This record gives sequence, C-alpha cells and structure tokens, in this order.
Amino acid sequence: MARTIPFLPPGRKLVYPFDTAQRWRSDLPMQFDVTVNAQGPAGPVEQLTYRIDLDVLAGHFPETHPGKHLDDQLGAIKDQIRALSSPYEKANSEAIRAENHRWIEELRSEDQDETSGNISRRVKT
Repeated sequence: MARTIPFLPPGRKLVYPFDTAQRWRSDLPMQFDVTVNAQGPAGPVEQLTYRIDLDVLAGHFPETHPGKHLDDQLGAIKDQIRALSSPYEKANSEAIRAENHRWIEELRSEDQDETSGNISRRVKT
C-alpha cells in the first residue's frame, strides 16, 4: 500500500484473497479497525476509520463467490425472459421493424430541424 500502482486507472481495483478458510478454524481475530489517510486532488482528505468484520463471511470460503446463488437465480430469470421474448419478436418482427424504421426517420427529421435552426424536443411516446 505504500507504493502506487501506475498502470491501474483511477476508479479501478485489484482484489486479493485476505486469508484462507483456515482463519475460521483458528483463534485469529475476526474484526479489525482500518484507518485510511489519503491525499485528494485538493489536498488531504478527512481521515476515515472502518470496521472490517470477517464474521459476515463465515461459512463462505474466500475462493467462492458468496452471492453465487443470486447470480444463478438471476441467470435463470434471464433465460426465462429470453424464452418469452424470442417467440414474441419472431411473431411481431414486421411490426417491430416498422416501428424501428419510423423512430429512426423521426430522429432524422428532428436532426434536420435542429440543423436548420428549428429546435425540437426528442420525446418518444
């Protein structure tokens, strides 16, 4: 933490496992206080202290994704929606294509109005 990582763009992060599952079978502490001192573009940033409580991860090994069951359920929902929308799109492809064409022509017309000095508002109803 003492050195910067020059190839890491702002807002990005690197994630490393904190410990192995053996931590929960040991007498090691599960709660830590971490103090953050930082420099911002306008100078020093207010010092912040965070409590890290590893007990919330109990039962999940660091190598696994604790929210995996949620990801799996969302994936199943996505598959069901795709199964419903695909036949709809096939059955109504002509109407969908016509509406898309109409919408594109409307946008082109508005762009021409704006370039000619007539400013209109783009609102899809």
